[in-house]
Amino acid sequence: MNSAAVAVRSHAVLTVGGDEYRLVFDYDAIADAERVTGIDLLLYGPAAVIAGGNARQFTGLLQSAISPRVDIREVYGLMHPGQFAAIRQGLRSAWELSMPTPKKGQPRTSAPKLTNRELWRFFWSTAIFTLGWTMHSLGG
Repeated sequence: MNSAAVAVRSHAVLTVGGDEYRLVFDYDAIADAERVTGIDLLLYGPAAVIAGGNARQFTGLLQSAISPRVDIREVYGLMHPGQFAAIRQGLRSAWELSMPTPKKGQPRTSAPKLTNRELWRFFWSTAIFTLGWTMHSLGG
């Protein structure tokens, strides 16, 4: 097994209410999270959702990261304000563990530093995505 495959199999453990969930960001989880959240995780990383996403995006990111997959109703059961800090930390840890092992002396990074222009583009695209989803939900 090559080192990239080993790094992808790294996972974080989220404990909620005595139950443990494995959080993994492999390619399938990233692609699913991008579909659900409308955010390019390869460019922005999950921090965009963790720090500024809406409830649907946050829940979708968590469901995408849980391995093996669980039903969305089970994820909804995890989503209450008292657990948000633990969930955020678990998602951050899972993302960092999924990154390749850095070369000696290099820090492990989870996402590139973004310029103000890139951040503006992200928030604008999130607003457009949310507006489109709202209009779709209302039948418009």
